[in-house]
Amino acid sequence: MLILSASMGAGHDGAAAELAVRLQSAGYRVRTADFLECFPWRLGRLMRWVYTVQLKAAPWAYEATFRVWYLTPLLGRALEVVLTVLTGRRLRQLLRSEPGLACVVSTYPLSSLVLGRGRRRGWVGAPVATFVTDFGVHPLWMHPAVDLTMCVHRSSAEVAARATARSVVTTGPMVSAAFRRAPITKLAARQALGLPQEAKIALAVSGSWGVGDLESTFDALLHTDDWLPVAVCGRNDDLRARLASRGGGVVLGWTDRMPELMAAADVLVQNAGGLSCMEAFAVGLPVVTFHPIPGHGRENASAMETAGVTATARDPRRLAEVLDRAVTVDRHALVAAGRALFVGDPAGEVVSLATPSAPADQPAARRHRRPRRRRIAACGLGLAVAYGGLNLAADAATAHGVDTAHAERGTADVYVAVRVGPAALASPDLAPVLAADGVTAVVDGRTAAADPAGVRRLVRAAVDVATGGWQAPQRFHWESASDGLLRSTRALRLAAGRNCREYAPISGVSGVDLASALMGHVRIVRGSRLVALGGPVRLRPLRVYILRGDRADAGTLERALNELVMGADRAGLVVEPLSDLR
Repeated sequence: MLILSASMGAGHDGAAAELAVRLQSAGYRVRTADFLECFPWRLGRLMRWVYTVQLKAAPWAYEATFRVWYLTPLLGRALEVVLTVLTGRRLRQLLRSEPGLACVVSTYPLSSLVLGRGRRRGWVGAPVATFVTDFGVHPLWMHPAVDLTMCVHRSSAEVAARATARSVVTTGPMVSAAFRRAPITKLAARQALGLPQEAKIALAVSGSWGVGDLESTFDALLHTDDWLPVAVCGRNDDLRARLASRGGGVVLGWTDRMPELMAAADVLVQNAGGLSCMEAFAVGLPVVTFHPIPGHGRENASAMETAGVTATARDPRRLAEVLDRAVTVDRHALVAAGRALFVGDPAGEVVSLATPSAPADQPAARRHRRPRRRRIAACGLGLAVAYGGLNLAADAATAHGVDTAHAERGTADVYVAVRVGPAALASPDLAPVLAADGVTAVVDGRTAAADPAGVRRLVRAAVDVATGGWQAPQRFHWESASDGLLRSTRALRLAAGRNCREYAPISGVSGVDLASALMGHVRIVRGSRLVALGGPVRLRPLRVYILRGDRADAGTLERALNELVMGADRAGLVVEPLSDLR
């Protein structure tokens, strides 16, 4: 047996290691390999580094790259080709080094794509199985030529079945026997770990890399007064040091005592839906999701809550309430649903699939070396796909409220802004109108640099001012992305004498925009509707409306705003500036 994993956190490797143990116990010779090592020029290490940086420093980028495959499925086929060109030679060598290979199992989505392509084209002769480690089934997990797909929950299996014509089964999670055997008592575990016997303990985890907003989670638990946070920071020593400086709770680094910690805790607070969640389900520990990380973290959180195996705290103010319910009213249901996941054995499914050798009618593998120029071309294609996909996904992600300012639910507020051009900004009549109506002025950097006095008039009149980029959007999306959000932010700061915290683009948002907003500490505001001056508008609560007044004078803007504000009054809505968004 050959198991392909990837050192992208403990989830993929943990599932591979446990599967190897079970298959070895069944009498099979098993080899586990890291798919990332099949990349040339240490590209696998680069991928791991980029993934780490995305999660720690630029979560918007990971969210964007995660979502792009949903929006453009054809990119998945392009990625499949690129990955095969890059990894195919070494993967073929790996397969040939295992004579009489009975089965190949993938616990990592990218290796599933390459194995599926190899199975379809004939150079992978043994049956191929994929074990999906996540609750959420990302499109990159699925390949129609993979013989068997194993999922942790029936809802996950239903999603997978719609994406592949091959066999899909629900096996439940794969966790170590240390979590599946009868745990020690809570009293004994707390004595062994030196934890207080009477405390309400929340075990807070963030994966083996310590990614996500564990600091906010730890602080929120400390502020509840009732809960003692025990944070496991994995291999993130900087995070461990920062949490230890709080002077409260218990802070741990990498540990192999997770079975004892889970036995000692009252609840698990997690942010990724990964291996720690599956281990808690096996132990019978209630799980609460708080501040999920982008991408698979948010997707897993949604899928697990829908399946009834976790509860979700969406607001720090309600965290204590959700935790209390999870260990009292909802405890039995959460624990029962978590333990009910373990309906089968992935190792048994693999054994049933395995064959002693490649089928006789399977085409022989085509053995040839790919010229280096083809691999270089594949890298170029991969970069082009990544760039285009990132921009597309960034636009879609922000349109759905990812890493953007958004309205607070439960109010009758409507948020209104108007893009102000040179003619209107030069008029002294503009500022009183905007101040009276409570409307934000969106000024691009070029206009602010040309008329700083006009910007100062707005600020002195207490008008909310936001940046609209460096200039009016150009014909192509990449042009507006490269116009310089940071440059426009600096221009407004110099003109206004203070920072403008909101950025209201009139066109789509690219990956460059998101990165610039992060570096400039600016919030992106996406308009629910872009409104032409004088056009009919049906206002709805919690929406953002941006009037396109770049070429209008102050009188035209005043008339358009009067109509909009009167319409809001008739609808029982309250007009608010963009700075009031959360």
